Amino acid sequence: MQANLIQEVCGVSNYIKQWLSLRDKERKISAALEEALRGVSHGISVNEFYALYFLHKSESEELRMSDLSQRIGLSLSATSRLLSRFETNCHVIERIACADDKRGVEVRLTQVGQDVLEEALKKVNEVLANYEADLL
Repeated sequence: MQANLIQEVCGVSNYIKQWLSLRDKERKISAALEEALRGVSHGISVNEFYALYFLHKSESEELRMSDLSQRIGLSLSATSRLLSRFETNCHVIERIACADDKRGVEVRLTQVGQDVLEEALKKVNEVLANYEADLL
């Protein structure tokens, strides 16, 4: 009886097929972005690109680490590890204590970060232009 229900649901609805197709497109585009971003100064990842992008788009180019973590879609500890490499090896961000909450940390984009982001945006736009039909 369950097999009939599964067949009925799958036969009636294309939602699962559409979802899986979207998921495959996202994977393909993400892989192309990862490859392109390896060629950027400091060889950044897609999540590192997101960090630079969201910092740049924020007011005064800084965000609380918790807000940045949510925007990237990573846990706070994963975001902290990502930012440690960025701060120590690449100097694209700097961390500062929150003025209004001593437990909080704010992350600020540096001039080097702005330069890396500018280079990365060109690569990202090139890749996304190649997948324009998949983005619609």
